[in-house]
Amino acid sequence: MLAAACGRVGFEHLPAGNVQGDVGPGDTLTGPGDTFNSALPVVTVTAPGPGQLCEGGTEIEIRWVITDIDLAQDSVNIHFSEDGGFNWVEILLSQEDTGTTTWAVPLLNSNTVQVRVQATDLLGNIGTGTSANFTVDSTPPQFRPAQMQINGGATTTARAVVGVSLLAEDQLCNISHFCLKTEAIAPADDDSCWRNVTDAQMLPSLSLQLSDHPITLGFTPSAYVVYAWARDELGHTSTLSGGVGTEGQDRVSILYDPGAPPVLANIWATNVYPASSPPQRSEQLFAFGQTVFIRWHASAYHGFSTAPIRLSYTTDSLTYVDIAGAEGLQNGSNGGCSFDSALHTGCFTWSDSAPTDAFFRIRVIAEDQLGFNAGAQSGLLNSRLRMIAGNIDRGLDTSATAATLRPKIDWVWGMPDHNSLVVTPDGRVFYRDDRLGLIMIEPQEQIFRQLIPTTGSSTGDGGPASMATLTRPNVIAYGHQHGLLIWDDARIRRIDLTTMQIDTLTGAGSSSADDVPLAEVHIDLNDRHYDDSSSPWNTAVPVIALPNGDIWFRSETDSQSTLTSPMPLRVRVYHHATGMVTSVYPSGTGYSADPDADLSNCNIRGLGLVYDVKTSAVSRLMMAVEYNVGGCSDGGIVAFDPTGATLSEQPPSIPNTSPGYLRFVTGHNGELYIHDNARIYHYDPMGNQWQQVAGNPDNNAEHPGVCEPGNAASACYVHPKGAFVDKDGLIFFVDRARIRVIDRHQIIRDLYAQPLHYGDGGLPQNARFNEINYFGVTDAGEIIVYDENEYRFRIFDRALTAIQTYAGNGNNEETISVPRAALAAIGDKINCGWGFALDPATGDVYINFGRSSISRLNRAAGRWEAFVGGGSTNYPMADGLPGDEIRLGATYYTPLGFSETHLAMGVETYIVGDSFIKLYDKTDSVQSHLIGSLGSATVWDADSANTATTKIRATAARASYTWDPYDNRWLVLETSGGRRIRTIDSTSLGTLLVAPRDVGNFAYRRDAGLTVHDLFYCGSADEALYRYDLITGEETPFPWPVDAINCSGRTLYYDAVNSWLYLIVEQDGLKGMAVYELP
Repeated sequence: MLAAACGRVGFEHLPAGNVQGDVGPGDTLTGPGDTFNSALPVVTVTAPGPGQLCEGGTEIEIRWVITDIDLAQDSVNIHFSEDGGFNWVEILLSQEDTGTTTWAVPLLNSNTVQVRVQATDLLGNIGTGTSANFTVDSTPPQFRPAQMQINGGATTTARAVVGVSLLAEDQLCNISHFCLKTEAIAPADDDSCWRNVTDAQMLPSLSLQLSDHPITLGFTPSAYVVYAWARDELGHTSTLSGGVGTEGQDRVSILYDPGAPPVLANIWATNVYPASSPPQRSEQLFAFGQTVFIRWHASAYHGFSTAPIRLSYTTDSLTYVDIAGAEGLQNGSNGGCSFDSALHTGCFTWSDSAPTDAFFRIRVIAEDQLGFNAGAQSGLLNSRLRMIAGNIDRGLDTSATAATLRPKIDWVWGMPDHNSLVVTPDGRVFYRDDRLGLIMIEPQEQIFRQLIPTTGSSTGDGGPASMATLTRPNVIAYGHQHGLLIWDDARIRRIDLTTMQIDTLTGAGSSSADDVPLAEVHIDLNDRHYDDSSSPWNTAVPVIALPNGDIWFRSETDSQSTLTSPMPLRVRVYHHATGMVTSVYPSGTGYSADPDADLSNCNIRGLGLVYDVKTSAVSRLMMAVEYNVGGCSDGGIVAFDPTGATLSEQPPSIPNTSPGYLRFVTGHNGELYIHDNARIYHYDPMGNQWQQVAGNPDNNAEHPGVCEPGNAASACYVHPKGAFVDKDGLIFFVDRARIRVIDRHQIIRDLYAQPLHYGDGGLPQNARFNEINYFGVTDAGEIIVYDENEYRFRIFDRALTAIQTYAGNGNNEETISVPRAALAAIGDKINCGWGFALDPATGDVYINFGRSSISRLNRAAGRWEAFVGGGSTNYPMADGLPGDEIRLGATYYTPLGFSETHLAMGVETYIVGDSFIKLYDKTDSVQSHLIGSLGSATVWDADSANTATTKIRATAARASYTWDPYDNRWLVLETSGGRRIRTIDSTSLGTLLVAPRDVGNFAYRRDAGLTVHDLFYCGSADEALYRYDLITGEETPFPWPVDAINCSGRTLYYDAVNSWLYLIVEQDGLKGMAVYELP
């Protein structure tokens, strides 16, 4: 205590807390009646705070509070200690009490750093405040030597996605991020290579231990080096040891050689050995329990595994049963069987074991040393139906490189599929197949697996995805929290890609209001979003997942089905943080094609976002404006801010395309992309422009093409059917039916699936077709088929020795001038329109070229030549004129077929307008009239004795035609999917048959005396094959081997020499050529 006294009084004061003081002998206190402050200054350090993490070499703020009424001027002294208060180093002396100052933190590494602030009052009392321990870290994480490896220490790999294991450590600061890449350039802070440790299912800590973390090396066979960096929570980034990295420490090398999976062909299953080449039907008929002689040809780039061959059989083309004793065969003779080494490499005799006397097939699977496999099947056994060209096996459960995809296809408009592809950070590929449902390809095994089938009902929520089913999967998307979103019918479902469990997120509720929980939202989309017969612009329903878990989607249908009124424009936003769904209502004035348009008059569809990958903050929305009524007569693109208000500066339109063809792709790098049928663009927000990244620059959207791997993406024809952009900006896309990638050097590389023009030079049965509906047969027994989605004709002979491209190069072209240069038939682009006609005597092909001419492929000369078109007289008035004087101005016109002397050509306008069928002499192309008259008609006239005045349906050129040489008349199916088959001779229109069912095609058989008089056709509904006896009036279905294979196409051909039917068949959306051997 202080005593009231005169003079100086000495005492010792023992303060509490962080205040201390000392008044010694000789000091003077005021006497009685004077006022003085005997308390010591109270100093509290408020910053740095306890456990604060500070970066050495940076400035931080020191804050304090001093309580004392008699503080001396400039009496604040500040020190720091890096050893918990044992030793102190000066920061500032004689500082004014400002309460704060900045400190240039030295390059320390300690977690026991303290700051001390001392203050002295007028009496010399010293108060001290000391912070709690905090951390100063000045060094980046370090990688431990001799620990980094790929695939458990492998030095070579056949897989582009590999697993990296490593160990990095930091003494003081938690490691929060890591970067793996295949170049030694140090990553910037915003480099897309950086991954949060949470992406690897870890939390920030002083040790980062990755185990088989996936990284994509590249897509070109080469030696690769993977470099590693680690970054702590202060932003300290490691540097490569020695400047270039040390092998096994922060870099590791590996050789990538993908080679190829095994190749299988010539799968024969016969009842005798040796057998014909190829086997005849009689050699492929089995009684129950009969011996089956099985042979195959297999090769393996990487060498075979120890027991590489596995055999199975199917009786329904859906499920397969392993053959006992044939689960692990050698690629050679098994059990003493024999084979012809020129045709086969292995054999197995399945003794006394044919599983049925009905349909079955044999499947062979071959596995190489790396675990890659391939599969192939025999012909159809115990069946009158025999495959002659086109492999219609989709390739489930075999190598994904030899399997086939089936995009959603719009036959009317040819619009692109969309949002059908997802590539996850661990390299898994998911694909929404139009027929098979959800496909998954694991990067390690690379097998084409059906994860969830499309069955017409949505089941399996709460259980494993592999046990679920889908109703109508529309789009898929990747959620950054490792989830796969599936828009299935009118709900959005989610697969947790860690547990592989599936659940419904939203859509099954009853509420259309805002501010409701996600589970209560009702999604109202009409059937036009899924109907294959409607335009896919109606199916462009978006679902976009952001890094923070938010989801942007649409919950209502648009009004495009009417094309007369604007849609209800609302975008739903699920906020992951709150679990609630709100809405953005885009509105305003102006878009790319019209700055003054009132958007309430527009049909607006699709959705793309630009967002910040770190914060998930959306900076702009972009949508497509389609042609419509009112103020939006032109299509274009419209941009909105995140609230839905139109931006003052609108983006430009995409050149040479209708907005109905546009598909937005929101990249996982936060950037926006768009594609049509022929190009892929990237949006540059700074320049407000679209930059083309793939597709030939002069390529119109209606003219897609084919690009062989290894070509530059910016100068190569493509045909996008869906795209996905990952966090690194790699663009993966479905190109017709292949999964491809644009690599870091902007080169197109193949990933998975066999191209659907595969097989030239090989056996026709091993080839692939895309979309075939028309074919012809020459007098010499050659089959010429047009693949309208591959833009090429292909040819093979009746002996089935080999298949080749006959004309076209896979690229679409409608405006080619003719005649063409010599040998241009194979090298040039074509577009065949609705069909073609084949002169069976010469093999010359006649097609619609450029909507202004009929051109002939002169087989002898190897070039295209003008046949009709280029003149000045409109075709309705051109009877009697040669083809070069005739002007063809109709929208569509199609060569229909040949009589002995004339080509029939149908001329029509789309839906409504004049329609005629004209004849052209094969020798001089002079035109004559068959049927039709001026004036629009939506149906055919009744039977008439005057074809000069008879009207036919405007779309008559899309029907099926054949020539009857006995009665010199044409037979025509009025429309594919109709029932009435008409007869047209030189003067009259008649009716041959009104079929008992809708039919898709027909063939005709008769003799001169009409003792045989039949029609054959495929039913449109059941896709089965029928015979109609025109003498008895009886319809008879032909025995059909298996429900999974259907009769298809618009051409059916009767071969009188062999008494069989040539036809097109389809299985799971994949088409091929077959013959049906008639009873």
